[in-house]
Amino acid sequence: EDAVHKGILENRFTYLPIQVKFCQGKLFLWRDYSDSQTFDRGDQLLSINGKSTESILESLMAATPTDGYIKSYAYSQIEGAFPLFYYYYIEQTPNFDITYRNANGTQESVSIQALTRADQGVNLEKYGSKGSESPPAKSDGFYSLEYKGNYALLRLPSFDRQRVEKYD
Repeated sequence: EDAVHKGILENRFTYLPIQVKFCQGKLFLWRDYSDSQTFDRGDQLLSINGKSTESILESLMAATPTDGYIKSYAYSQIEGAFPLFYYYYIEQTPNFDITYRNANGTQESVSIQALTRADQGVNLEKYGSKGSESPPAKSDGFYSLEYKGNYALLRLPSFDRQRVEKYD
């Protein structure tokens, strides 16, 4: 155990209280463990403390070992530990000024406080995992979409272009 990892586990260090997902090279909020509970799942993160998410990702990709030019492994590692990697490789700061785009397309900015691992756990218990409820099942007569826990089941009766275009 090194001092940094041990300090995080012992709640001596504070860090970014969010989890993220990547989609097409963009960074989206997955879980908000902050005190303010500002974000909704799916908000697109644009910058943190004035650094664009593209430049943050570039720095984290350079610090993450990969097998050749296979980026998918690096993305999964960064995605799974984004707050810690940000702490290790970008900056350690008590506050984060975050610019994001919400689901309505409106760009907003907010300042959130860095929290210990224990404080983030308290917020998870207090607020739950906002946005993790399963949306209602959908069907349009051609396809059906239903959610089962952490999975979505999409049923398509055919990939026949003519049948698909009838429902466009």
